[in-house]
Amino acid sequence: VDPTAQRRGLARQLYGAFESKVQGLGAKRIKLIVNPDNSGSLSFHRALGFEFDPSVPSVLVEGIPVTRDYNGPGIDMVCFRKDL
Repeated sequence: VDPTAQRRGLARQLYGAFESKVQGLGAKRIKLIVNPDNSGSLSFHRALGFEFDPSVPSVLVEGIPVTRDYNGPGIDMVCFRKDL
């Protein structure tokens, strides 16, 4: 969401619509990745009920499970999942 439009519930509304749609199509789980430096996004997704994905190999960096080189060499990511 554009930073000027944040904190208005738009992302939460979009996630709700997305979850409803994919659940209706038979999805059982949503997975996503977040840059480990984006503390706002990490907090937001956890507040939405996403959890760190224990099925993805990771190392703890400041208490956050980070998957090294996920998006290419030197591009680490945090992997989340949410059961529907």
